Amino acid sequence: MGSLFSYIGGRISDRFGRKRVAIVGGNSLIPILSFTGLVRSVPGAVATFASGWWSRNFRSPARRALLASAAGPEDRSRAFAFLHSLDVGGGMIATVLVILLLLIRLPLYEIFLFTVPPLVISTLLLVPVRDSGRQAEGGPARRANT
Repeated sequence: MGSLFSYIGGRISDRFGRKRVAIVGGNSLIPILSFTGLVRSVPGAVATFASGWWSRNFRSPARRALLASAAGPEDRSRAFAFLHSLDVGGGMIATVLVILLLLIRLPLYEIFLFTVPPLVISTLLLVPVRDSGRQAEGGPARRANT
């Protein structure tokens, strides 16, 4: 299902803009994941988690296209390596923090809420990004807005 949301997000970002989809359609909705711990029913928790996770999938193609357009061909591999290292590093830090918060017996619903600020910050960091409109080699031609 995540792949379907990625495909749809990529198609929509080609039409309406990478930055708009990355921020509005994706990144700003990922914090929905953080409210999973507040839901009292299993179906509600699954739906809450899935909607936040699918927002993450939805924004990924637009975010990658923004990065490809911002980095020149000579810097693109380093830019993507840096993006992936931030993703992996953030996941590692989050895991350590969750373990520490569990060890001090913080309730799980409160731990989930601690994930909201980093997600908001990452969304705000996308706001000043400019989409240069430069097309990555081998990528589909960008549609003109008419």
